[in-house]
Amino acid sequence: MIKKLVALTITVISLAACITVAGVFAEGTSKTKSTVISISTTMTAATLKLDDNFDSGYISYSEDKNFTNEKVQDFTSSTVEITGLKPETTYYFKAMSRAGKAVSSRGEYISAKTEPVAAPKVDYTASSSSRDSLSIKFKKESDIKGYKLWLSDNKSFTNQKVTQGASSLKFNSLKPDTTYNLKAVSYVTVDGDNYFSAPTTFIYSTKALPKPTANIKASASTTSAIRIEFNKIEGVKYRMRICSDSSFADNKSRIVEGGSSLRFDNLARPNHKYYIRAATIMTVNGKKYYSPNTVFTYNTKNLSKPTANLKTSASTFNAIRIELNKTPGVKYRMRVCSDSSFANNKSRIVEGGSSLRIDNLASPNHKYYIRVVTFKTVDGKRYYSPSIEFTYNTKNLPKPTANLKASASTANAIRIELNKISGVKYRMRVCSDSSFADSKSRIVEGGSSLRIDNLKQPNHKYYIRVATFKIVNGKKIISPCIEFTYNTKACPDAPKNVKVTNGMQQISWNTWNPQYTISWSGVSGATKYNVYESSSRNSGFKKVASVKGKSYTVTGCSIGDHYYLVKAVTGNAESKASAVCGIRYVGIFSTTGYCANYGARTADGSYCASNHTVAAGYAYAFGTYFKIGNHNCTYEVEDRGGAVSNSVIDIYFDSYGEACNWGRRWLPVYQIL
Repeated sequence: MIKKLVALTITVISLAACITVAGVFAEGTSKTKSTVISISTTMTAATLKLDDNFDSGYISYSEDKNFTNEKVQDFTSSTVEITGLKPETTYYFKAMSRAGKAVSSRGEYISAKTEPVAAPKVDYTASSSSRDSLSIKFKKESDIKGYKLWLSDNKSFTNQKVTQGASSLKFNSLKPDTTYNLKAVSYVTVDGDNYFSAPTTFIYSTKALPKPTANIKASASTTSAIRIEFNKIEGVKYRMRICSDSSFADNKSRIVEGGSSLRFDNLARPNHKYYIRAATIMTVNGKKYYSPNTVFTYNTKNLSKPTANLKTSASTFNAIRIELNKTPGVKYRMRVCSDSSFANNKSRIVEGGSSLRIDNLASPNHKYYIRVVTFKTVDGKRYYSPSIEFTYNTKNLPKPTANLKASASTANAIRIELNKISGVKYRMRVCSDSSFADSKSRIVEGGSSLRIDNLKQPNHKYYIRVATFKIVNGKKIISPCIEFTYNTKACPDAPKNVKVTNGMQQISWNTWNPQYTISWSGVSGATKYNVYESSSRNSGFKKVASVKGKSYTVTGCSIGDHYYLVKAVTGNAESKASAVCGIRYVGIFSTTGYCANYGARTADGSYCASNHTVAAGYAYAFGTYFKIGNHNCTYEVEDRGGAVSNSVIDIYFDSYGEACNWGRRWLPVYQIL
């Protein structure tokens, strides 16, 4: 019988101490020896039954007969319980009785062996298992301090797990549907040391993963997706394989894993029976464990009819755009016909997303018949939904609008910029008054930038009428027109102060590149100037240059007469011609220098002046003007000289030194005409 462990205070008294105590007891005290009648033991305690005549004394006990390291416990009744003994150990006991103050001598010893630690007993009714854990409950035993438990998936207990504790022990992270070997010992603790029982071995199994069950009522599908709702099972995930047929071949299957709601998108076939295989999953130490499969079928839905959102649809005079309510995973096909026959030769087809547009329709303000379907292509084959039919009108041709800020005119031309409208052309009529009479009007057709040139009246208000038009089946359809006015600009003034200035290019000391510059005063508003040249002062002028500045340089000119006039230009309108200036290149002359006394007069009676007076041969009359070299001044023939011939010009200087310094130089000479 296992007795309950009771903690008692044990007083240790050595034999010498007992004798000393007995020696001080009073004389006449009884010293009769006590007797141990019987003894019983448990794992950690012994109960001694003494002679009933003795109700107090001392018990001495030890693990050896010589009572080394003995322990002593007093008693006050004939039944004595000694605790804190080691399990499965032989102990030796002696008793000494006490009467009054006298203590008897020790009696004969008696021995007894404590019980071994009781092997653990599994309480199978209180123990339990799940898919990934075991909970082991041991039956409670007196004196047992705790239990130690080993677990392994093999009998050799390799890769074992160990736990230790009170009567309820648990292992987690176990494999599902696995039989485990277990080994258990119980233990007691005496003076800080644990003493273990013999092992008890047994087996216990974790539960198998359950098959998933699909909640078909809560599941759903579209034309391209299936969502399966599974009844929830705590602690597991789900794996679902879907296949277009019952083969479940890898090249026809797709797999998804997750929670109790699993979905496949982008399925190819609408209105198709798909085969589904599902299992639950548990992951233990990085490895997946699967339940047996559940197999069932589920259908995708058929393609639905499209629906048109006519409020957001729109049209122009030559286009219709239909906005369709979006359906995921499909495209749209729209057929537009000019009548309800939907004949191929009268129809046009467009395919694409939910916004479909057909451009370049022939007839403005026309009712078009429209048929739309959704479609999907699977393995090269198209699946179409039923069609919807409705009508939609194109709009009338729009009036044009003129961008007068971007338009422009010159003295004899008007250019009107029109805001662009795709698919139409423009027709513009320009009239010199508001009558728009044919005899006074001119018409031009084209794109959004229309121009009429060669108008006869500068600075005049012209009346303009513009319409859009389109040719349908050989017939011109014209929109309502807009009317406005636009003025031609006034002609610019003729340039003034047209003259010839020098700009000779000297190549070496006696070599020159003949050139000169025509210059003039600028004209307000002019954008450029046209320069005209002729060999005659009164006729034959031809344009030789168009420049933005106020001068024009003539290089490499030939010997002979050259006359020039200039016209200012604004837009494409020219001003009247300027006054004519002329120059004659007479060649390279020998030039010398001379001087005279102050106040001397020339051959024509003029006073000599530097940078002005020259003497020339008789071929050049008095009053002839020359440009010499690159001098900026203009020289006048006012003198003659004995050494001066028709190929020599003598230049007057104010001083003898200047004349000598000049010496003789060969320079190009121009006569101002």
